[in-house]
Amino acid sequence: MSEETRTLTRKQIRQREYRAENRERIKAQRHEYYLRNREKIIRKSREYVLAHSEEVLEKMRERARQNWLKRSAKRKLYYQENIEKFHAKGRAYYQKNKDKLSAYNDAYRLEHRDEIVAKQRERKANRDMAKQMCPAFKFLEHMRVKHKEEYLAKYKPESDLAHKARKTC
Repeated sequence: MSEETRTLTRKQIRQREYRAENRERIKAQRHEYYLRNREKIIRKSREYVLAHSEEVLEKMRERARQNWLKRSAKRKLYYQENIEKFHAKGRAYYQKNKDKLSAYNDAYRLEHRDEIVAKQRERKANRDMAKQMCPAFKFLEHMRVKHKEEYLAKYKPESDLAHKARKTC
């Protein structure tokens, strides 16, 4: 007998055995009860969450902190399995909110113009430096310009490999 079962009373042991033997029946009964009292259960749940919102949020944060590795792996897997659905949702959102997104992007570009220009200049300088000192980058740049299909089979169209070439060459 394990340490846990020694501390249980006979009644608790019988209850555990009963629940183990009748698991499916208990599950069906609980489901029926939920269906009969769905509105009441939802209302009480909402009331509890509103009354104890800070506690509930803190429990959720703590659970997320404890399980972040498992959750992130599951999210990545789910995304990979449903990538077309995510892309379709994104396209639909973009089509629906095209004007709002365009206005936001324009405002952002105006507000952060100096930062954007500085980053563009830095990328160009990195690319020029990499072209001069790294034969591998020269080859990749040639592939990107002259043999686009082969380049895109391996790299994303927006990938900027100059920062990698600068570090490795």
